[in-house]
Amino acid sequence: ESVDREYYQSLKYILDNDPAELDLYFVVSEEVLGDLREHELKTDGQNIQLTEQNKQEYI
Repeated sequence: ESVDREYYQSLKYILDNDPAELDLYFVVSEEVLGDLREHELKTDGQNIQLTEQNKQEYI
């Protein structure tokens, strides 16, 4: 929490609520030199939607 409060709050929200309505996948995006890059958090992550059942793995 002390490192990145906004990130902490986002993860806490996911834990406390059903994440299905957020339309998130096992992918993280980052901007590098003005270029947006996506990284899969697991194999085929772009096709794995975050759900109540898999949110612990996501976090």
